[in-house]
Amino acid sequence: MKKNKLAAWLAVLLIVSSVTSSCGDTTAPTSDETTVPETEAQTEEVNTSLRGERLPSNLPDDLDLGSETVRIWYYTGYPTEPVINIAGDESGDIVDVALYERNRAIEEDLNVTLAFHQDETYSGSTGDAVRTYVMAAEDAYDYFNVCQWNAVMLAAEHMFLDLSDVPHFNFEDPWWSKQYIDACSIGTNHLYYLVGDINLDMIRCISAFYFNRQLLESLDHSADELYQLALDGKWTIDHMLTLANDAYQDINANGLSDAGDRFGAIFRIANALDSISFGLGLQLTARDENHYPYLTGDLEHNVDVFSKMQVMLNETNSVYHSTTPEDIIKFFSQGESLFMGGFLYISENLRDMEDDFGILPYPKYDENQENYRSVVQDTAALACVPVTCSKFDTVTAVLEAIAYYSYYDVTPVYYKSALKVKYARDEITPQVIDIIRNSAMTDTSYVYIEAFNNLGRIMRDMNGYEKYASTYARQVKATQKRMERFIESFEKEID
Repeated sequence: MKKNKLAAWLAVLLIVSSVTSSCGDTTAPTSDETTVPETEAQTEEVNTSLRGERLPSNLPDDLDLGSETVRIWYYTGYPTEPVINIAGDESGDIVDVALYERNRAIEEDLNVTLAFHQDETYSGSTGDAVRTYVMAAEDAYDYFNVCQWNAVMLAAEHMFLDLSDVPHFNFEDPWWSKQYIDACSIGTNHLYYLVGDINLDMIRCISAFYFNRQLLESLDHSADELYQLALDGKWTIDHMLTLANDAYQDINANGLSDAGDRFGAIFRIANALDSISFGLGLQLTARDENHYPYLTGDLEHNVDVFSKMQVMLNETNSVYHSTTPEDIIKFFSQGESLFMGGFLYISENLRDMEDDFGILPYPKYDENQENYRSVVQDTAALACVPVTCSKFDTVTAVLEAIAYYSYYDVTPVYYKSALKVKYARDEITPQVIDIIRNSAMTDTSYVYIEAFNNLGRIMRDMNGYEKYASTYARQVKATQKRMERFIESFEKEID
């Protein structure tokens, strides 16, 4: 890829990114970090970034796309689940500016025009919207950014092109999230979604656990105490429940655990329960020698996870759960709960919170659990190319360029300057965010919800379950059949 002439922009980025924490692959289960070295003033001819000298991309240095236009469709998020404006804004905040400059650099280097269209469709309806475009057989857009949970099944309907064997893509490169891409792939040669630095959601949508610092200190505990547990790998569900029980007060004195009380922890009865269960070690699928998924829902540890969650949700007054995300954020920001389950992007909604807050990973099952496990929310944005696309080579070159430039010039701005500094309230939070990011994961049943008979969300309706084993036993036959039909649909596609 050609060296772009953005010396002034690089200088600005180096100033706003004076924090020298590093960031590695967005979803790798282990750390692969690169410390950003101190950089002297740059000349126009030095190909550098916030990460130091750039690795080569997989695009030819002299690639010229002949002034073609690539039309990019993306959607509007809910107020409590905001999305990034990937078109950028030269007069916006530091992340908006970084995105804007990334797009201009790609246009200059590849001789291409990027035409962004933000549809008014909310994240929960992207699948329906994209289906309408593709079924109309109109070559309206060259690639779509879609919401994971409601759009991935379109691949089984043959609406997207296979991206598993594109010369421009090497998924070992750090700007791609290989572990997540593996979870999205079926077999060794069926891949319809791209994830990594191409979308900041691979960081923003990682699960994170919040605590109210002032409330914690009023209980004669300290933030340093909690942080040390997390840093030592000893932050567990039992530690959380002990503190949550200490924090609970029946403020309205009606003898019920309800709105108006002060809670130990609050969760949304939806994706927060996904985060808790996967954080405790829930495993629902694995891969065979041909990289096809198979079910592991009958593992004994899954029963243990269910039992622990039953105690937390149904056998204590200190934990409040609601279906309304606005209530969760409101209660926590007003000091009405010690803990809140959420995601890293929630910190963007807490910037006006008067009390200081801290961030932890979701707790482990116990100290014997090897690593924290931070599931990526099912609302994460994925990039895909519709079957109506008439310029596949051009579009895939642009996708590689977006991921590449984002890795060097956008992700560090968000991760280090915004998430770790602008949104953080103390000096230890950045260390914990590194732990969270390096423990990011997903399960194939959680990516392809419908194809696995909603198995990936099995913990969402715990009030209706008596025992995990019997619940899973009732679902497993239907789940197996749906999974097999799903896999067969990909085989038909390749033929």
